[in-house]
Amino acid sequence: NTSFEEVRVSIPAFPDFKPVELTDRPVLHPLVWASQPEISEICFTNFFIYQTQINAAWAELDDAIIILCNTRKYGYFFLPPIPKSSRCLSPDTVTKMFEWLRSNREVRYPRIEKAGFRLATNHEILTRFDIEPLRNEFDYVYLSDDLIRLEGRKYHAKRNHLSRFLKTVPHEIEDLDSTNLNDCITFLGNWCRFRECQKNPEIMSECMACYQALNHFSELDLFGILIRVNGRVEAFSVGDRLNDRTILVHIEKANAEVPGIYAAINHFFARRFAGADLYINREQDMGDDGLRKAKLSYYPHHLVEKYRITDRS
Repeated sequence: NTSFEEVRVSIPAFPDFKPVELTDRPVLHPLVWASQPEISEICFTNFFIYQTQINAAWAELDDAIIILCNTRKYGYFFLPPIPKSSRCLSPDTVTKMFEWLRSNREVRYPRIEKAGFRLATNHEILTRFDIEPLRNEFDYVYLSDDLIRLEGRKYHAKRNHLSRFLKTVPHEIEDLDSTNLNDCITFLGNWCRFRECQKNPEIMSECMACYQALNHFSELDLFGILIRVNGRVEAFSVGDRLNDRTILVHIEKANAEVPGIYAAINHFFARRFAGADLYINREQDMGDDGLRKAKLSYYPHHLVEKYRITDRS
């Protein structure tokens, strides 16, 4: 319930960007939460656990918190501004952001990545900037009740996978806490080696973020479950609260050689943590055909659209 005014003294002022650090959470997280984001990237946990990859830095500009990123693949860009009030973001603020990128970081085509529908379809934004949908980045959002109950013909195959797991695989389910996080870290190391993460930068980036989440689990106020088979961790899932109606699944890892375990970890996570929440956001498919097919097979309630906003000039 921290107000913007109560934390103002700790907020860096544009253009003096401050790299996102864990110690920023008491200040930055309440500001992000107050905006009730729907986009999975607009979340302190994601700013932090992907910090070595995106080099996120933040500052206050006009009526918004702005997040500057710099990646090896895409260079400098901004994430969508986080407004401190319910008013629509001024296009003049976006112009200031773009002018700064052009003047101070020599970015030829300044842009905002992963802007939400409301910002991208604002009339003033549309008339001054180019807008491009980013289908590979759309978040998949499910009714929590659907993932808990798996009712109806469309979930017949999922129920069969879950039933097979329950009947044939001796297992134990545990909440994640300080007593078993190291077991998840060990499992993650094996998962990464099996997939030769060192040879795939994108998978390696994902693994590094997973390690950050597990190593700072309590400080980030995360929650999750694991599944043991014959005493060994064979799956785990880590989540967070994105807004007051939505659980965000940051991590879901499992040993695919265990029949039905992905259906099981999905179901048990939803049943354990999302009963009182309307939605579960399971993030994007990143353009991977197999991942897209898997996410669509759970019949999302809706997709959270994301857009690129580029300086037309």
